Amino acid sequence: HDCSIRLWNMDNKTCVQEITAHRKKFDESILDVAFHPSLPFIASAGADALAKVFV
Repeated sequence: HDCSIRLWNMDNKTCVQEITAHRKKFDESILDVAFHPSLPFIASAGADALAKVFV
């Protein structure tokens, strides 16, 4: 629960990007993440009552 989203290269099992997106609240941070299958969009929802979209 470190409030970050990590993108991984599964071929070599390395983290290629880390996004610190939400603030921890009530010992919770990121509640859900979704991505678009063909466009570079990632969306996240957090316990801080925010929804964020990353391009």
